[in-house]
Amino acid sequence: MSKESDRLKALARQVSEKRKDADSGKVFPIEVNPPRGLKGDFVKVTATLSPETYRLAMGEVTRRKLAKQGDAQISAVIREALVAYLGREGEKRASA
Repeated sequence: MSKESDRLKALARQVSEKRKDADSGKVFPIEVNPPRGLKGDFVKVTATLSPETYRLAMGEVTRRKLAKQGDAQISAVIREALVAYLGREGEKRASA
């Protein structure tokens, strides 16, 4: 598998773990999934995903649906993954 695919799988696992830790007080640095009707300031983005990336995201969506967890939409999963990844990168830059 490619390095990119491995990184995306690791990121998906981290996002999944962060969702599990949500009850322990861990939160995203910004509100990524506000309730319905409160996304008026959000910017729509179109992205093209590789089949493997799409499968990873849909796997997380399916896991959440089966576990009857909230935010079981692909857009929610992608927003969380972006914030988790970019937030972590920001922490790395700040400590450098």
